[in-house]
Amino acid sequence: LIAEDRFAEAAPLLEAAVAARPTYAEAHNNLALVYYRRGDFAAAERHGRAAAALKPYEGGLVKNLALTL
Repeated sequence: LIAEDRFAEAAPLLEAAVAARPTYAEAHNNLALVYYRRGDFAAAERHGRAAAALKPYEGGLVKNLALTL
């Protein structure tokens, strides 16, 4: 959905994934991307920070947070 710019459809699915498994770093990262692409930078930062905190050794997650900031 993200690849197809269908953010309105992707967001609730990712929110549900994060709610079901708050330690799912990739879901936080993808949700951050959705919010970033929609212009909601505060929400993108929040989820980007969560992703980076969960997997600080994953350079891609940290890089995405840096891009958001």
